[in-house]
Amino acid sequence: ASAPKNSETIDVTVKIATKTDGSKGRGSSWLSQLKENDEIAFLGPSGKFFFAAPNEKQVIFVATGTGVAPFRSMIEDQLNKGSKQKMHLIFGVRHIKDIFYREIFEELAQKHENFTFDLTLSRPEDDSWQGSKGRVTEQLKNYDTENSQAYICGLNDMIQSVKTILLEKGMAEEDVHFEKYD
Repeated sequence: ASAPKNSETIDVTVKIATKTDGSKGRGSSWLSQLKENDEIAFLGPSGKFFFAAPNEKQVIFVATGTGVAPFRSMIEDQLNKGSKQKMHLIFGVRHIKDIFYREIFEELAQKHENFTFDLTLSRPEDDSWQGSKGRVTEQLKNYDTENSQAYICGLNDMIQSVKTILLEKGMAEEDVHFEKYD
């Protein structure tokens, strides 16, 4: 989740997954046993999911859950470089208790007029949530996609639904980039 920088630390976004039988997977078990300041060895990013939108296009990021991690990095990196490209993040989680990075994105939106974001909850626990409700796809249907590129990250079903909406709205397939978790 960290923007590229010279630092001895990195930010990682992790969801500890629990199987239907109540047990944790191998990775989740290992991660949940770590303590603050534990040192670990790891391999850096080796995928092909990176930001490469032409400056003349606006960018729409769509993420659910921990799928927002690469977008935090991409958005912070572009803004730190002084980009004036219009960027919008649609970020969805299920419950109020699942919200994270909200303050970071609010601060970025306050500091940079070219960045905006929508936070939406698909299953708020109660009526205390006054923000957007529904899936990211519902938010996307109201968004102008003309002259845009899209970056999507999350589970395959969400990615396919978002991609379908974008293509129906006239976005070219080569302007839709995604990374799926399953």
